[in-house]
Amino acid sequence: MDSIALACVVAEEETNALRKLRNNLRKKTNVMELPDAEFMKNFRLNKEAFEYVLHEIEEELPPSKHGGLSARDKLIACLRFFAEGSYQHGAGKDYDIAIAQPTFSKVLGQMLVILERKICPKWITLVMSDEEMREAKLYFYRKSTIPGIIMCVDGTHVKIIPPKKNRNLFYNRKGFYSLNVLIVMQGIHLNHGC
Repeated sequence: MDSIALACVVAEEETNALRKLRNNLRKKTNVMELPDAEFMKNFRLNKEAFEYVLHEIEEELPPSKHGGLSARDKLIACLRFFAEGSYQHGAGKDYDIAIAQPTFSKVLGQMLVILERKICPKWITLVMSDEEMREAKLYFYRKSTIPGIIMCVDGTHVKIIPPKKNRNLFYNRKGFYSLNVLIVMQGIHLNHGC
């Protein structure tokens, strides 16, 4: 066997061993056993909200073929990514998530489509009743003393791994690769802890 073939065999064995290790870590770890405050810190949802989202989307997330990733594993990884704000750093390496980066990339794309279809229409709206507008104006006035505000819009950069194509389009003025996203907040929802 030549040295290239041997290196390929060794690399494949290491990859398989790492895959088994990640799978074992996922099976041994139950993030629902984290204390409530730690769960909120890591995933930005309480356990009740997490279970609600999981119930809403799990029928659309069949387990992965090779790694056996459950809908719960996929949601936990994506929530960790959303909470952290950096591209796949923690979600792919944390002991409680243990998913390879390429796998996570696929899961994230899948999850975004499902969340947009199943969760967003139920919980995100720009339509407000007259009473909600009054509450929003009051909320923002108390916070800023500026009258008449019912919504806020802000942008942020979400770090990403540099893409292979057109990478210069993703390099921002802050010196890293990112997606520039826009966030809209309505005052009424802020009153309810969202």
